[in-house]
Amino acid sequence: MGETLRGYLFEAEDSMNMVLKKVSRTDSQNRTTQHDSMYIRGTSVLFIVVPGILKNAPMFKRIRHWREKGGAPPDGVMAG
Repeated sequence: MGETLRGYLFEAEDSMNMVLKKVSRTDSQNRTTQHDSMYIRGTSVLFIVVPGILKNAPMFKRIRHWREKGGAPPDGVMAG
């Protein structure tokens, strides 16, 4: 088993590269270290756990709309 990182998501890229702040890192021997920030390559991310409250976040409603409408932007939103 690898390591576990817990922290605040500060920045994320399309490639899943991300920056975490106030990070608690637990290694495979169950040792914990604290870090102010960490850059994580997207290729090393297996999964991400987000708070359940995000289930109703407006950004996910836009994504759901785009999938249902075949990529068409919602009314009032101009395509890039």
